[in-house]
Amino acid sequence: MYHTKNEWELIAESIDFVDAFSKKYNANMVCAYDEFGDIKKFDPNGDLVKLFRSKIHQQTNSTYIFSGSFESVMQNMFVSSKAPFYRLARIIHLEYMEEEPLAAYLKTRFKQLKIKLPVHYPVEIVINEKKFSTHEQNHTIISHPLSHHPGGNDLV
Repeated sequence: MYHTKNEWELIAESIDFVDAFSKKYNANMVCAYDEFGDIKKFDPNGDLVKLFRSKIHQQTNSTYIFSGSFESVMQNMFVSSKAPFYRLARIIHLEYMEEEPLAAYLKTRFKQLKIKLPVHYPVEIVINEKKFSTHEQNHTIISHPLSHHPGGNDLV
């Protein structure tokens, strides 16, 4: 008999996939969630947040980056002693970045990673980010610690 999975099983499997993939290929995996604080809009009871915490807390080959535009929301999720992700991550505050240096960095990084893109793509990425951003603000990046494994590769 065929079993149809519910939303919770699918979400749990997708979180598990990140670490399982990295173990299978002996690589360190990075998974990023932008505007992570918005999760509370879809999860008023905190069940999804609890699922995330329980899953990533056990993972050894994966790093998670949780970013958000509103520092107070991110603080409530990661910094206060009653926060669901308390002491699970390192906090990095990013200030405003100028377009030209950011585009230059992206071009260099793509080249280092041997990602071939048309020359104008990094500039378009920066311009589109600014176009869709409703206001200039600092971003808070929260990074779940990466467990280092000798000989592992980094996947971005």
